[in-house]
Amino acid sequence: MKSTDDDPKLPLLSRGQFRRRDFLVMGSVLAATPLLSRASNAQQLLAAPAAQPICFGFVEESIQFASLRHAGYRLQQSLRGTTGAGAKGGASKVTIVPAASLSSGDPALTNTPVRLRIAGFFPIVAAANLPQRVDLDVFVKSPENPLGATFYAWSYRKKPENLSAPVAFNVSPDFQSEVTFILRVQGRNDRTPVVQRATFTLGDDAGKPRLVRGAYLLAVNGRPWDREVSFAPDLAKASLLSVLVTAEPTAPAS
Repeated sequence: MKSTDDDPKLPLLSRGQFRRRDFLVMGSVLAATPLLSRASNAQQLLAAPAAQPICFGFVEESIQFASLRHAGYRLQQSLRGTTGAGAKGGASKVTIVPAASLSSGDPALTNTPVRLRIAGFFPIVAAANLPQRVDLDVFVKSPENPLGATFYAWSYRKKPENLSAPVAFNVSPDFQSEVTFILRVQGRNDRTPVVQRATFTLGDDAGKPRLVRGAYLLAVNGRPWDREVSFAPDLAKASLLSVLVTAEPTAPAS
């Protein structure tokens, strides 16, 4: 029987793209640029016409978070106006600013393994407020891998309901490389997904989100992070719906 390109029994690179389960099997494959360079046709996502910039927010206080794995919980507490389970008042303030408004990325992250973690939706909203589908892909290009390749990282489907688990992976950014997020959202009244893109910068390139240690919110509903927003219990949570992503340096394997 003839195999198709989607046959999971085919060698990974014979399919010319990376699916999420392939990535999990291979571990931190995004750091392996010679291998990724053979999957160059995955850059086709970047050819989508008239892609908008992602509404990319940065959680100012997250620079001080001891553990970014708990960033979602900390943000939820602040949005509720609590500091802990059942606590009232006295919540630490959380402010979201446009990620491109930071003074600069962190040059110390150059050629350092940086762990990106896609944690999922934030905040928690009723299912009626979720779009029909969401896909978040990560495109990586470097001098060793000039055509680039895409990791199909995280997704959501409303019918039938299917939500990706959190996923983490390493990238090794530098000033000659490119780490681009591609966000595709299809709302209830959209005939096709709306495509948005944003490329991290370690410097101060205009309009690009700065790459630093911390937590980011990629807006799914509207563009709430195009301006500074301070969390408060009276905010309309559905209007803030985003995908939570964290970034932090990690020690290279010995």
